[in-house]
Amino acid sequence: MTDKLLIQAKNSTGDFDPKPFIRHFEAIAEELQKSKRKIVNKIEDLEDALQASESGSQKKQVEINLAFEVDVQRAFEALESRLSEVANTAVRI
Repeated sequence: MTDKLLIQAKNSTGDFDPKPFIRHFEAIAEELQKSKRKIVNKIEDLEDALQASESGSQKKQVEINLAFEVDVQRAFEALESRLSEVANTAVRI
């Protein structure tokens, strides 16, 4: 990053000038801040997408559970009805 600046500083005959280093590090700090903002925004977007997906999954799970309960209840009612028929037939015999 600063290799060129170090070489220039070594080759200069005057006093050390920190301004090029400061400008360079300020530019890098600004780039890092931009990258941080992009990453934070991406994380927020992914968290929102995850929350929406989880909400959809929970709703689907509730629907599946309700459908299962209804199916099981119907199956037991049909079984109970059939058993009642068999019991009535057995009583007649």
